[in-house]
Amino acid sequence: MSKGRLIRFIVVSSALMLAVAVTLSLALTDASAQDSGGKVEAKQPHPHADYIALAAAVSIAAGMLGAGYAVGRVGAAALGAAAERPEITGRALLFVAMGEGIAVLGFVGGLVLARYMTIPG
Repeated sequence: MSKGRLIRFIVVSSALMLAVAVTLSLALTDASAQDSGGKVEAKQPHPHADYIALAAAVSIAAGMLGAGYAVGRVGAAALGAAAERPEITGRALLFVAMGEGIAVLGFVGGLVLARYMTIPG
């Protein structure tokens, strides 16, 4: 990848992360109602909900970018190794799956953070 394309990719990715953070902040900070046993309980937005939304967006985006990079690099190496020695294909794919685990952890971290955007009561 050339240097210009890499810089353009980073700028576009950062703009998308900012858009996700703003969307999460606007969508999830409104007071909502929760139904618990027939009672409707109002939820108040957290005083720092905008920062929590930004942290959730960064967590998800960084996990996805890291997973994409890891799968790209490890997948290429795994296919090269499998072409030379077909018996190690299963082990090589295991390392590709580990790269995908990074994306899952980033997504779960973002969901955990998004859960704290409102305060019950």
